[in-house]
Amino acid sequence: PEALSGDTTSGGVSRLDQVLAHKPAIVILELGGNDGLRGIPVEKTRANLDEMLTKLKASGAKVLLAGIM
Repeated sequence: PEALSGDTTSGGVSRLDQVLAHKPAIVILELGGNDGLRGIPVEKTRANLDEMLTKLKASGAKVLLAGIM
């Protein structure tokens, strides 16, 4: 799966099983900026990121969480 312009953390959560099906060794997770632009509550963004990080770590993948300022 590839990155989607304009994607949000909710979209990332919904596609995570597709990513995990590929059994990635390394994942760069960079989502959340569009959540802020769309006015999604920070708590929801954080919960989505936490859910993705938990599942990715459980899969054994090494995860790099990247952000924007």
